[in-house]
Amino acid sequence: MTTISQTIENPPQGYAVAPSGARNPFHEIAWEAEQDAFASADDLLALALGLEPVSLRTAFQRRFAQMQHFHIPVTTFTPMMLYGLYVLAARNRAAAVAVCGVDSGPAAAALASGAVDGAGDAAMLRGSERNENLAALARKNLALLELPRPPVVMTGAAIGLLADSPPRSADIVFLDSWPEDHPTLLLAAMDMLTPGGLLLIHDPLLKRCQPDMERVTSLAEASDRFDVMLTLPLDEMGLWFARRTEDMP
Repeated sequence: MTTISQTIENPPQGYAVAPSGARNPFHEIAWEAEQDAFASADDLLALALGLEPVSLRTAFQRRFAQMQHFHIPVTTFTPMMLYGLYVLAARNRAAAVAVCGVDSGPAAAALASGAVDGAGDAAMLRGSERNENLAALARKNLALLELPRPPVVMTGAAIGLLADSPPRSADIVFLDSWPEDHPTLLLAAMDMLTPGGLLLIHDPLLKRCQPDMERVTSLAEASDRFDVMLTLPLDEMGLWFARRTEDMP
């Protein structure tokens, strides 16, 4: 199966970078100001998924309103990135999601709520966070979503979450750990993905992350287990996207 490997140039403008230091920086975000960014995200995500563009902005707005009650002292996540994660989980009907590097929980919240809205009440998210205080904060934040199956956040290294998971047990694996860990985590995540499952990595466009992302891409290409690989400029940090082949060995 042919692999598409490329970076989409000229990231769309109009997204907001959430300020840090407040109890919840998303309180500073005007929903109306994000619409152009969300529309750009719809086009990028449709390209990645090979589907027609569909807007899930109305559904995401309700979830984003819930996130505004979180305690998020500092974050690099923008509304555009969170919308992208929500859409990927919802449109891929991800019933099982794994997050390595939960932090205080905004990305996990977008993925978990998108999974429930796309796959139904049985959808489940499991995550890991090595910082005990952040893990505790993430649990409190994610509980505010009131999902049918509350997300589970373990305290510990990301590799522990992946190593303890059976093969083909996740429809999405999201990596937001230390960049130097991502090549090792990729190898563990490949067996964990279901056919058609998505591997997502945050921050591929950051200069300090690029050497490790080059290793990730080389390993993924050599594995012959992904039929699409893209770097999506959902904001200045970017999102690396790979889809597991349907005809898995």
